[in-house]
Amino acid sequence: PKTEKYDCLKREEQGLMDELNRLKLKIDSLTPKKNDKITKYSLEMIKSELKLDSIRIWESDMSVRLEVDEGRIFDKGKGVPTERGEKTLYKLLSNVSRIGGDINIEVLLGKNQKDYEIKIKRAIEIMNRLIKNHNKDKENVKISIYRTQKGLEGINIELE
Repeated sequence: PKTEKYDCLKREEQGLMDELNRLKLKIDSLTPKKNDKITKYSLEMIKSELKLDSIRIWESDMSVRLEVDEGRIFDKGKGVPTERGEKTLYKLLSNVSRIGGDINIEVLLGKNQKDYEIKIKRAIEIMNRLIKNHNKDKENVKISIYRTQKGLEGINIELE
């Protein structure tokens, strides 16, 4: 009788576990997915292709940030890239666009920075290229402008 009772309880427990798993699957299927998260593979791909002195890559839990040294990519005082910068920018953006997900272009302005218009023009140039040449949707690319301490100015591309 004890083994019968034990077997009966085990079957009941298994039935409850099966039901719980079915419910979990149902919840998972109803939850909106961000199936375009950055995978380890795609991040490795970016790193291997972007062994460049003008881009640094930072990883956090939720996103990857690419710090673009736009001074090495764009013409001095202008919103258009140099010839060499053009190639760097193309390589960077084609890699970024393959990832999927949202792209946030961060413009970091120093407290007393006077050339902020150029930084914003450069960010807009990057955004337009992502949309036009690299098949990104307008809704997936946004520009955020932040004030920062002197020395931290620049443009970052954040992939979510």
